[in-house]
Amino acid sequence: MNNSTNFEEEITLKDLILSIKKYWNLLWRNCWIIGVFCLPFLAFFIYKSITFTPVYNAEIRYIVEGDGGGGSGLGGLLGQFGISRGGGKTNPKQIIEVAKSKRLAKEVLFENEDGKNSFLANDIINVYQLTEKWKEGYPEIENFQFEKTRLENFSKKERFAFNGVYKKLVGSAKSKVKGLVNVSYIEDKGVYTINTATESEKLSIDIAGRMYDQVKYFFEERMLEDKIKSRDLLKEKSDSIKYLINLKAQRLAEFEDQNRGLVLNSKKTLKQTLAVEIQGLTSAYSESIKNFEISDYSLKQSKPLFLQIDKTLSPIRPEKESLVKNILMALILGGFLGTIFVIGRHMIQEALNG
Repeated sequence: MNNSTNFEEEITLKDLILSIKKYWNLLWRNCWIIGVFCLPFLAFFIYKSITFTPVYNAEIRYIVEGDGGGGSGLGGLLGQFGISRGGGKTNPKQIIEVAKSKRLAKEVLFENEDGKNSFLANDIINVYQLTEKWKEGYPEIENFQFEKTRLENFSKKERFAFNGVYKKLVGSAKSKVKGLVNVSYIEDKGVYTINTATESEKLSIDIAGRMYDQVKYFFEERMLEDKIKSRDLLKEKSDSIKYLINLKAQRLAEFEDQNRGLVLNSKKTLKQTLAVEIQGLTSAYSESIKNFEISDYSLKQSKPLFLQIDKTLSPIRPEKESLVKNILMALILGGFLGTIFVIGRHMIQEALNG
């Protein structure tokens, strides 16, 4: 029985070797057909390598600290005054959505540093020649450049151009268009990344830097404007009370100096009034300072802290297409399709002749 099994295995192995040899010879005789299949792929990938525009990648990596600490001490007093301690982790999805919003894009695209309308929006239009693409459907847009920065004052032409630049900047998930900038979050590391890839080194660095600055400003300042105003008002009130205390104290001191310790009964009322006012203002000042400290603590606990941990600096090495890699890709694809064609044709011929 073992001899029979070994004999069958030898026959099967022999058949396999003969089949491999048969198809190898078949492919060798028809290698020119496989070569023909490779030609269009070679032409395409070589053309792609030659015409490829170098891309400059810039990246900023940062973390966001937003945890409130402890429940004792001053933090424990906040609940008694109806003030939330804030804290809690900042929502990563919220940060990413804000980074992709039109409101933030407006701040990134129209930040004017030198007063000469050198907006990033115009830089993107010029680098990618967007008006040349837009004018096919909107002839009036040719040679367009932004001059205004307030969206509410935009004309129809300016709104059209803004929407086009915005789509170019962040892309479109619906149209599956990749944008110039991508914001991502690595949950297990707690690290955010702003990555830009453009055809201009300066543009890549500027977009990444301005987007980080605007996201940071939005969450550290703009979202807490009401709390900041309340804290500042309490500070102003405390300073005002302190000024009045000093003023009353000075008047009392002048009064005593003028009378040299000899105070007539008719003037005792004025001295007592000043002393009572100073005492009341001192009590009010103490309460005002306490409210200010609580408000300031609440603000600090609510405020996320953005910490930049890495940043791409100039010069940037451009990303290019590899000619060797593209040629290999063309040979693999062309060879695969050519092999399927040759073997398939042979099997069909055998079936018809058999």
